[in-house]
Amino acid sequence: MAEALIEGIEQDALKEARTLVEDAKKRAEESIRGAQNRAAGILKQAREKGEERARQIAEREARTVESEVKKIHLKTRDELRKEIMVSIRRELQQLPEKKEYPEILLSWLTEAARGIGSDEGLVYPGRKERELIGPDMLKRASELSGVRLSLADEENKAISSIISGRLGVVVSDREGRIVFDNSMEARIRRMETELRRMIDRELEQ
Repeated sequence: MAEALIEGIEQDALKEARTLVEDAKKRAEESIRGAQNRAAGILKQAREKGEERARQIAEREARTVESEVKKIHLKTRDELRKEIMVSIRRELQQLPEKKEYPEILLSWLTEAARGIGSDEGLVYPGRKERELIGPDMLKRASELSGVRLSLADEENKAISSIISGRLGVVVSDREGRIVFDNSMEARIRRMETELRRMIDRELEQ
């Protein structure tokens, strides 16, 4: 259930991203056509005044159009990333209010425990997760991950600062050398990397 909900949010984000990409491509193509038509008009006028002058103006305008096309694509990418990430952040920030959130948190805790590659792990809960991660959840996550988990009873300032004021969970090995950040911010960053690749790929088609 929890994995399906998270996957659903991520799939919705990707679907929305593709829709936004298509709209952005149409806007970019219209802007490019406008620049190309302007260049063609200038070239036509220049030809009427002399072939050498026409060649010089055409070359200069071609460079201008090429520069504008690059700017349009860069602007499109940046705007899409910002718009999509705002939507994703809004969806994920609402997760703690959902009745499925304890199961979602269990899946994040299990994933983080497996990620440290150790037999034992210390758990650093986020600001809303502290009341949810009790003995039962720790036991379930330990069984699912094969890692003996316990709440960190002594504050490691470096690790605590990662999760301070955030949602989600961080797990480290006993020595604090290996840390798996499964805070909401970390998950968003990982998703953002995937979305960036998808946006770039779609725009290049």
